[in-house]
Amino acid sequence: MKSGVKATLRAGSVAFCATLAVTFAGAGPASAAPYNTFLVNAASGKCLEVPWGNYDNGAPVQQWGCNWGDNQKWAVYPTADGYSMIVNVQTGKCLEVADWRTDQGAPVRQWECTNGANQHWVVSGKDANNQVTVRNRNSWMVIDDPGASGANGTQMIQWKYNYGANQVWTVR
Repeated sequence: MKSGVKATLRAGSVAFCATLAVTFAGAGPASAAPYNTFLVNAASGKCLEVPWGNYDNGAPVQQWGCNWGDNQKWAVYPTADGYSMIVNVQTGKCLEVADWRTDQGAPVRQWECTNGANQHWVVSGKDANNQVTVRNRNSWMVIDDPGASGANGTQMIQWKYNYGANQVWTVR
């Protein structure tokens, strides 16, 4: 009788583990669907955008008063390795740190998507207010409104995370 109970428990454990494996195998970033969003700076209340829908490689990414246009809308595509590529909806180009730079103050811009680490981002820390940081895979720095300027047309840069509201973005 004891061996029958053990066999039943073992079979039940195997079935339970198999169910968990199937459940969690599909829950990783590689299976997550892309989504569109606006990124609004927590300090300035302004949207991350490509100015005037500029389609050029190297066009700066700046903040501007939100008008909810496609030049301010971003498609976030999770990658198989747990990062995300962030693509401007109007231009179809990727958000990146210029020239693979790893120094504080390097400009954030758009460029044709190459799937490089300078175009991979970690969008993390989503709280009850939908606020996140956007951290670059290559440099491990976040998108920053320099000096918390709040001015229209300020080009975004990367900077070491310092817990400032100018480095926090509300997902809308």
